[in-house]
Amino acid sequence: MATVVAAQTTAPSDHVLFRMNWPQKFSAEVADFRSQATNAKTDPESSSVTFEYSVNGLNDGAGYLLKNSIGKVEVDSNLPASMNRFIQDIVEVSNRNFPVIRVSTAGAISIPNFEAGVSQSIAEMHQKAQSNTADAMVHHLFSAPHMAAAIQDQWGRMVQMWNGVDLKIGSWYQVTTYEYVSQLGAVVPSEFYFRVVSRVPCGPGSTSRDCVLIEGKSIPSEKDMGATATEDARVVTIFTLVTDPATLLPYLYQESRESLFGSANAVMVARIKYRYL
Repeated sequence: MATVVAAQTTAPSDHVLFRMNWPQKFSAEVADFRSQATNAKTDPESSSVTFEYSVNGLNDGAGYLLKNSIGKVEVDSNLPASMNRFIQDIVEVSNRNFPVIRVSTAGAISIPNFEAGVSQSIAEMHQKAQSNTADAMVHHLFSAPHMAAAIQDQWGRMVQMWNGVDLKIGSWYQVTTYEYVSQLGAVVPSEFYFRVVSRVPCGPGSTSRDCVLIEGKSIPSEKDMGATATEDARVVTIFTLVTDPATLLPYLYQESRESLFGSANAVMVARIKYRYL
């Protein structure tokens, strides 16, 4: 496998240069879909959440500030109604307490007042929790280290890792990185494989092929997974991304993560669509 190299100012036609160059100001409508299905010794459990909201971005000189609207949340699952309400509360509380995201000119993500937002979210969800089990879930979901690691993982695949690289269309690349595995509550070494598939339109209705389609997968080290969990622990994440390499504005991100821990098998899917206004 080839290694990623720094981008040059020009490239052959079969190469793609990626540059973080967001507009001074932009707005977008976002549709964020998440689903999870679990098969264990008990009956299968599944749930999905669709979160629609708008985002406004502004370059303030130090980077970009992204402000999210309150948004609309829909939950669909075969879980009890109380759990559906619990899931919806989590999404609404999270959005309310983390309304602003900062992105550096290099594409790195951070959340202002992150620790305060975590504490406020836990306090609000504690009031809504109907059982000790739900309360324990709240503390797990709003664990600051775990949240930060999960956010960095996804944002890296969506934006940050592409800044300043030159990739040949069709060629596979491999890098060793670190990945957060929620079932372990830990960050473990991971092998990350990816390639630019082709140049594509950025969205429905577009005829120009200004964007590119990227596909890839990451596989955490089985040795480290086994040392932390069980010998048959396995996690594989497969993703696709449609992004504009001239700006690194994402248009579509899809991710499927399948995990096996003993007799429990879970599949988590994320699909995020951006429509720029």
